[in-house]
Amino acid sequence: NRKSVLSSTLCSSALKLINNSNIETKMTFLEIIYGLYSFKFEEKKIFFVIKKNIFYSYNNLSITKRYDLKGCSVDRKAKSKFPFVLKDLDFIESSQKINISSRISSSIIDIIENDTLFLSKNNIINYSFYLGISELPENFENDENDEGILSSDKMCMYYFGINDIFKEYGKGKVVEHIFKKIAKGDG
Repeated sequence: NRKSVLSSTLCSSALKLINNSNIETKMTFLEIIYGLYSFKFEEKKIFFVIKKNIFYSYNNLSITKRYDLKGCSVDRKAKSKFPFVLKDLDFIESSQKINISSRISSSIIDIIENDTLFLSKNNIINYSFYLGISELPENFENDENDEGILSSDKMCMYYFGINDIFKEYGKGKVVEHIFKKIAKGDG
């Protein structure tokens, strides 16, 4: 039974997320899951998830900056000089601004609040908010199918997503949280 196999490998909250029909009818930044699969390799069963690329562009735009944001500062700086993905402190230090109208900003905040409320109710708190930024070429013509959000000055396209939603908040995360507070000096 496919569902019982999934239940043994993924947290129950993630299954609620996958099976939740309300998600399909609302705007959401939650990652889109196409399928959950397994195969056997050298007598070991391997499980994997196929998800939609959060930064996919119908316009074939290149994402020039990628941020993995968690809303904290402990251990949230990219470790390499030329990282593929930047983190919270990199975003703050860059003085990066999201140049969108207040109407669009308000809609984005509403979507994030709905998504995070859903995740919180299902005891999922170790997710990341992903932000992709594409600097647009001159004379760019936007394809209406593109899921990105065009900046007010039409210089950038922004892509948003909530990723890493399969980790429930359990004892391991409680211990990690305590150690991070102590390391930061808050504990």
